[in-house]
Amino acid sequence: MKIAHCVSIIIPVHNRRKITLRCLATLRHQGVFKQYSVIVVDDGSTDGTAIAIQTHFPEVTVLHGDGNL
Repeated sequence: MKIAHCVSIIIPVHNRRKITLRCLATLRHQGVFKQYSVIVVDDGSTDGTAIAIQTHFPEVTVLHGDGNL
């Protein structure tokens, strides 16, 4: 049985793929993904941020914006 997380970490991003991936890698290394749900709000990035997150961090929820958030 999977226990729902009561607290989420929300990270807004726009065209910061390298920094975002480094941040998520640090959170994973610290065991944060086991304690909290992590949500990245990608506000219309054109540098492949969302795809990179989905590829390397499938446990992270990615919400997509159109650049107006």
